[in-house]
Amino acid sequence: MSSSVQRIEARLQLLGIEALPREGGVLQSAAVWSSESGQYQILKIGENTPSSPTDDFLLAFNRSRADAIVTTGQILRDEPALCFDVAGNLGRDLGDWRKDALGRSQAPWIVVLTRGGQLPWGHPVVASDRTLILTGQEASVPEPPDSSKII
Repeated sequence: MSSSVQRIEARLQLLGIEALPREGGVLQSAAVWSSESGQYQILKIGENTPSSPTDDFLLAFNRSRADAIVTTGQILRDEPALCFDVAGNLGRDLGDWRKDALGRSQAPWIVVLTRGGQLPWGHPVVASDRTLILTGQEASVPEPPDSSKII
């Protein structure tokens, strides 16, 4: 077992997370709580959201486990700097963990859902060679630089 895998596994154990399935399944990651009325509330991340190293790690970890990450055209328009890559030692460790522990050598696919097709074609997520764009039949999507991505 590589030292990167050992570091990731040790951090998970500190958080009380053990024996995660290595294959299959659907995973959604969100900060959710139940309000007094019993309705679920989702934390909207923004500039004023408190930062948490544990939250950052778990989000990056969940992304490293994924076969695909689903987002929307609206999110890409709202977040022009959005990037799914993990930087620094954590990124290297999670990349090694993904390859060594899960046997997945390529990054996850990014799937962009759009009804209207108004995508920011210069956005780093759209420009990635691991991005697929899914539209409805009614969408009139302008011709992107690489139309092979549109499904």
